[in-house]
Amino acid sequence: MWKVSRFLLVGITLTPLGITSAWAGDGDLVMREPKHWALVITNDDYQNLDKLPSAIADSKGMFDALNQAHFDVTTASNLRNYSDFDKVLRDFARKVDEDDLVVVYFSGHGFIYAGSSYIVGTTMPQPMSKGDILKSALASETIPDYFNIAKPGGVVLLIDACRSLGAIKTDPQSVEVNKGSQTQLSQKSHFFMGLATKDGATAAGYEQKEVMSLYTSAIVSYIAKQDAEFKDVYQDIGVKVLLNSTQQGAPQEPGVYGYWYEKIYMNPTQKTYDGDKEAWLSALNEKKAETVKVFIARYALSPYVRAAKAWLDKNGDEETAQAYTGVSPRDVETAFNAATQDEQAEVNRSLSSLGFDRIQNYQGGLLEDALPHETSTNVPISAESRIVLKNFNVRAAPGLNSKVVGKLASMDRVLVKDYITNGSDTWAKIGAPKLGGNDAYIKVNPTPSDQKIVLGRPIGDFVIPTSTESSSLVSGSAIDDMINQLKQSGKTITWISLSAGATEDPALASDRLLQLANAKYLLTQQGISSKAITSVAASPEVTGNGVRMKVLGY
Repeated sequence: MWKVSRFLLVGITLTPLGITSAWAGDGDLVMREPKHWALVITNDDYQNLDKLPSAIADSKGMFDALNQAHFDVTTASNLRNYSDFDKVLRDFARKVDEDDLVVVYFSGHGFIYAGSSYIVGTTMPQPMSKGDILKSALASETIPDYFNIAKPGGVVLLIDACRSLGAIKTDPQSVEVNKGSQTQLSQKSHFFMGLATKDGATAAGYEQKEVMSLYTSAIVSYIAKQDAEFKDVYQDIGVKVLLNSTQQGAPQEPGVYGYWYEKIYMNPTQKTYDGDKEAWLSALNEKKAETVKVFIARYALSPYVRAAKAWLDKNGDEETAQAYTGVSPRDVETAFNAATQDEQAEVNRSLSSLGFDRIQNYQGGLLEDALPHETSTNVPISAESRIVLKNFNVRAAPGLNSKVVGKLASMDRVLVKDYITNGSDTWAKIGAPKLGGNDAYIKVNPTPSDQKIVLGRPIGDFVIPTSTESSSLVSGSAIDDMINQLKQSGKTITWISLSAGATEDPALASDRLLQLANAKYLLTQQGISSKAITSVAASPEVTGNGVRMKVLGY
């Protein structure tokens, strides 16, 4: 746990660079711990296929392990056909509420057909036809669709079944069953599906009803691990299965399919929830809808996700900003790099009627206003997102005699495409959602190109490592140490620029955006004004994880 320093930022004697609205109200911190639901289905008593006595042990082992992880567990056994599967799943789905965690486990026979992994009812005939498949088995990938109405925060499927024909015989005159084809995923739901073995392979079970299968035994060993992300837990499961099966002379490699974005914890404690709270307060501190959306996606199973959704419903108008800064965050980065320890870092003062978001992005996909880099604050080489700081009449052409085609209110977002001089007036060519996508013009106040804002001298360049507890947070103790280091050397901070690197991995890119928010939040807890902190996401300067912190002052 990081300690709070009493080192305060000395006030900056500049014109106001940003405004803030009320920060965290009581409603923003309302907790609702998600409920954890599990459905354990085990089929052992097959009529036309080999019986699977070990499925009985699998059922008991999973029930006990999930209970240990505080799940509400429903069990079902020896489901005969598709109708049985369908009824059990529909009844179970009625228990689930929005933002809950759902686990569905199956132990029994299975196979692949037409790219999907099927779980088999106990009355599957032999040989089987295409019609028999539709009547007697269920495609695993369709299970998440049963929860579409409930909208849980996460769905995890664990399928302990073969993925080859095995003992299942087909009528060669009626249907061809594919082996090893790629699983076709549901397009309706996000889910994590763990499979006992890779495509076209068998999964080991046992004739003794007291002995769990290799795959289920590994799940039972790890699933109740506290405060561990399930993607990491599942790696441990896979390694255990592979090692144990290799020792028995028949290597079995578990697989993973699906599409999931959220952090999944099977057995979170207060430690995890404390991290969730810090991540939420950090996202909330940004006062930016896009950052809150990223929090909702990554923390879909957090006790604070409903508070985040409520905030977004109230403040999520993407046409209106909640806060701004008077300088370009990217220009701050450039000014820091250009200055020496004996030189002041300077940036152009923005047009007084247009502000910037406090976080800018070199890479699209995380922030919807991410745009290419500009070389000058006043003359962009490509369109840039800006925030208007007063009410405007919007005109069809750059002239006061031109037709008024709309109005903008203070804090509305616009896309500035160009600046045009008409006589002694400067006009911005803009686009805005409320203008219907049409180009229009607003008269802006010009700023002399030699008018600068002095931010201070470079006094520190640090990399804040990622927290060991969460991929979405940074190390609070590291920030504490860095600030104390500056304090002990007699430095005074006047500005901080934060930056994080680019990545093609959506989850990692989102984590880095949340790390930027977390670093800013922790700095404000040190007494540093959020008005003196700007951020750049997907910076080409930063490689690897962590947040780079460039400090200006004297």
